[in-house]
Amino acid sequence: MLLSLSAFAQTYDLETLVSSAFSNSHELRALEKEMLKADAQISEARGNAFPDITISANLAHSFNQFTPFSMPSGEQVSLVDTMFLYGIDPQSNTGRGIYTLAGTVDHFLGSLGSLSSMPDNSGSLSLTVNQALYAQGKVGIGVRIGSIYQSILRCRHREAQLKLRGEITTLFYASVIAQKAVGIRAQALELAQETHQLARVNFSVGSGSELDTLKSRLYLETAGVEYQQASSDLKLSYEVLMLHSGINRDVSQFSIAGTIPEINFDLTIQQATERMYKNNPMVNYISASSAIAQEMVSLARSDFRPLVYGGLSVSKIGQFDNFRGIGSRDNWFDDQKVYIGLSWNVFSGMQKMYKLNQAKYDMAVTEITETQALEGLELQLKMVYERLVTSRERLKSTESIVALAQRGYSVANRSFQVGQISLIELRNTELELNKARTAHNATLFAYHSALIELKVLMGEHRFE
Repeated sequence: MLLSLSAFAQTYDLETLVSSAFSNSHELRALEKEMLKADAQISEARGNAFPDITISANLAHSFNQFTPFSMPSGEQVSLVDTMFLYGIDPQSNTGRGIYTLAGTVDHFLGSLGSLSSMPDNSGSLSLTVNQALYAQGKVGIGVRIGSIYQSILRCRHREAQLKLRGEITTLFYASVIAQKAVGIRAQALELAQETHQLARVNFSVGSGSELDTLKSRLYLETAGVEYQQASSDLKLSYEVLMLHSGINRDVSQFSIAGTIPEINFDLTIQQATERMYKNNPMVNYISASSAIAQEMVSLARSDFRPLVYGGLSVSKIGQFDNFRGIGSRDNWFDDQKVYIGLSWNVFSGMQKMYKLNQAKYDMAVTEITETQALEGLELQLKMVYERLVTSRERLKSTESIVALAQRGYSVANRSFQVGQISLIELRNTELELNKARTAHNATLFAYHSALIELKVLMGEHRFE
């Protein structure tokens, strides 16, 4: 079965698998899109510092206009006529002054009355520029918040890369251990075959018993079952590694090449903690979250400041009796102006004060959360470091046990061949050797798993 998995299989090393995992990670792709979105948000915030330029054009037709100076036909009576009806002599000294004033008033009212005959069609074309001269500091605050959020996304992206690399490395080492387990079971199967062959020869020449032959047969069958189980475990570890690496191919065409490196880790817990605070992206992420909370307080305070703005407007306004008059310059008039203004909301029902208080409370909660998160990271680092130290000590012990078990099995095998010990005693030494090797591999995996987890916490990309 091992040959069937390895024959014609494409071999992958650790770096190739990590690169494949990075390329196929949905989480990394989503974070990269979020980073692009943050870039756009920063540009949007900066855009608020530029002027708004608006071009507008419209045409209107009035079906029935109302003007306040129009009077119904037949009701328009001049003051001169009224003076004449009252018998005031226009030739007298007093009458001449009164008639002159009445004529002036009649002329003025007549000009106002002419407004009732305004054209029914009108149009306008305008260019307006609005510029915020002082936008309460919101533009700068918005840019800073966007930049901090962008740094948070970079921290999350780096954290995701670290965790994914650690996950792939752990699975790769698990597959290496599974390969070693298959090798151990294959060697045990080979030894069981040799033992059974030797027991049959001894039984045929009368120096062995039928019971020893039956037991050797039982050991051979057991070794075969254990080898099949180890091969199945290796296949499963390959499938899991392929799944997390984003490799889509048949498991029979997949294999790995590599070993578990020997690493002498000699950092103290204080040195590991310093590296964590220096390199762990989550530490920067937590600090950036507090910085955003502070900027939100500044944003709430900015509502208390005035808004100063200015601008200009250049327009053409036209009036004409029919739409054929649109093209005539005589029907269009200029309207140009510049302006500057200030808007200051001095009272809004204490809403701004409550908003500021909420931002301050949020900042206080964020500071507490930051302290808790950092304490949690330190505790996690101490626990992983303790596991690493324990595994390192156990690894030294298991190496010695494997060496002793190997020597014991060699002695027992020679003794069995000359008839000094029984098959059961030989089988026991074989079982002790396989047990020692399995325990050593498990301890080796536990050591490197703890080391990888510790290096992820310290923000280190290389685990070898």
